[in-house]
Amino acid sequence: MSLRISDFREFTQADRRIISALVDGDEVFFSFPDWVSLRTPGDAFIGICLLDAMATGRNIVLDETVPFSTSIQNTVAELQPLYSMWNRGLKRVEVLGEAQEAGVATPGAASFYSGGIDGSYSLARHFDAITHLITMNGFEGWDKEEQWEVFLNRQIRFAQSQGKRLIDVLGNYRQYAENRKISHNFQHGLELGAVAAILGFPATYIPSSFTCDDLFPWGSHPLTDPLWGDATRKVIHDGMDVSRTDKTEYLAAHQALLDNLQVCWRHVDSNCGECSKCMRTMIALKLLNMHAASLPPLQSLQQAKSMAVKSHAAVPFALDLAYLARRQGQEELASALENKVRRFNIRMHWEALFNLLTHSIFKRLVHKWRGTEWVSWRVTMTQTNIR
Repeated sequence: MSLRISDFREFTQADRRIISALVDGDEVFFSFPDWVSLRTPGDAFIGICLLDAMATGRNIVLDETVPFSTSIQNTVAELQPLYSMWNRGLKRVEVLGEAQEAGVATPGAASFYSGGIDGSYSLARHFDAITHLITMNGFEGWDKEEQWEVFLNRQIRFAQSQGKRLIDVLGNYRQYAENRKISHNFQHGLELGAVAAILGFPATYIPSSFTCDDLFPWGSHPLTDPLWGDATRKVIHDGMDVSRTDKTEYLAAHQALLDNLQVCWRHVDSNCGECSKCMRTMIALKLLNMHAASLPPLQSLQQAKSMAVKSHAAVPFALDLAYLARRQGQEELASALENKVRRFNIRMHWEALFNLLTHSIFKRLVHKWRGTEWVSWRVTMTQTNIR
């Protein structure tokens, strides 16, 4: 058994450059502005299906129509030991077909950018070097088409105002993974790396979500992102040496980037001012006495006490805000945030003990009753469930 990639096509339509292929029987496509140059586009399809191949133990076989690079074979070989350490259910596979040497496709430097704090910081930090910004609808707009159009038009204008060119990457690559129940927490790193590989800039920055003292298995990671580069191209996991609040403070000298912030969980084209991502950004801005035109100002730090800590990924951000609050003399807020983290950790330990004693029977019943989506995923960061 193998996972086949075949029937590759590349064409232009309505000012867009489109590449498509059959991936394991399903048509997957990527769409770029027609002025974009692409380097061995088959590399993108390999990246999109790698976790599915590893989960099912199938080699990836490309037919003669699909141009792919020798460097992607090296990337896949180097990624797999790390992935299979994170998720012991993943099996190592090979990429088979007629590979070719490929160099740089586009001069300059690019950075992934969706208007968030991390992407804004990387843009500000490397402003003179970065010539292009890359935004992908598989992240912000894959299921919100109308909002995506508003967001995209705004980002095109913003990029132009900063002297940069925006590369908007559209496609159904996110749906491919969703249909196969592969967690986007894992898959998103392969999407970023695959797009970086085929755009072929000498340097591509992937903004870091977490700092070097808070690393755990995650799709975009300092151990994996650079592996998407090669001898002629660097893929750089950027900003893990700077906390989220320090990144925010750094943007004080870049008001245009602050005013363009888009951080919301709920919306693509605006910020709700209520979700956890909006709230933690608003808290940081309030503590730093900064403002962003795209976010409502926090009226009082008392509002900050409503910020929830409901996942392991939320913990470092809450502690970072607590550190900033204490630095700003807001001891009450710092203690409140630390207590939220403490209560979350206690609950996690009690749940772990209870599940150990009950062989997780109660946990499975609760998730079944709640209809918890991730329980049905075939591939998560740490588990593979193939039936």
